[in-house]
Amino acid sequence: MKSQEELDEKLVGLVHSLEELSQAIYRANRDNDTEELAKLLEKRTELEAECKKIERMRYELS
Repeated sequence: MKSQEELDEKLVGLVHSLEELSQAIYRANRDNDTEELAKLLEKRTELEAECKKIERMRYELS
């Protein structure tokens, strides 16, 4: 089982990745690149699911 600190660090990293992904999604949408946009949106969904998983683990530790 991971410690609260390890989970916090992982969550911060995921949030940072989501912020970068958000910018890439904006650019793909602006450029009307639907194929890239679809890939990015799928990746965002995966990262959001990972965040929720970590949040549940943090809750269970508290």
